[in-house]
Amino acid sequence: MYQVKLPIFEGPFDLLLHLIKKEELNIYDIPVAKITKQYLEYLTLMEALDLEIASEFLVIAAMLLSIKSRMLLPKHQLTEGEDDAEEDPRLELTKKLIEYKKYKEAADKLGQRFSFYQQIYTHPYPYELETQETDLVECDLFELLKALQKILKEKEGTMKISVSNVSLEEKMEYLQKLLAGEEKILFFDLFKETRNKMEVVTTFLALLELIKLKKVCVHQHKLFSEIWIFRQ
Repeated sequence: MYQVKLPIFEGPFDLLLHLIKKEELNIYDIPVAKITKQYLEYLTLMEALDLEIASEFLVIAAMLLSIKSRMLLPKHQLTEGEDDAEEDPRLELTKKLIEYKKYKEAADKLGQRFSFYQQIYTHPYPYELETQETDLVECDLFELLKALQKILKEKEGTMKISVSNVSLEEKMEYLQKLLAGEEKILFFDLFKETRNKMEVVTTFLALLELIKLKKVCVHQHKLFSEIWIFRQ
């Protein structure tokens, strides 16, 4: 099975912040059981696709499971005069997430500023492009995985069991041909003609490889909206 590790794989805290934002959760009061379940679902999906999972993802998975088990334990019964200051097992994780979030937001602002000045002084774009595409946001790997999960679920029961003979290279060439005459293509349209699960996965891996090679880029008009594939 083909393996790929992408630079857009920034780390486990990216995944946790993504889940917290998606579910509109309070970072200071994280429902650990819910977040742990979703976090492990993502790791399982990545493993099923044979994507290389960095060790730090497994470390945070172990931390989440440890916090979850500690929160299931009965609270300590205080005796008279004992201090009621039992530490919340989520505290360390919350501190790490908040610190990471601050650094990530600062890095994003610097990146946006760099892109802004780069466009002004080195790569001016036509006015029409600026007005139509400035609301686009980059789509990360976690959003792509979630979209793939949705496709597999929708196609469940309709796909053939036969094994696909289409290679990764053939799929990459097919996707590039699709984009040759189009400015952009919807993510879900890439899978319209897929006949079995293996072909769906091969198509997805071909897309990831094209992203890594900077042949295509993936954007949304806003977070959790439709995903568009652009040729570069």
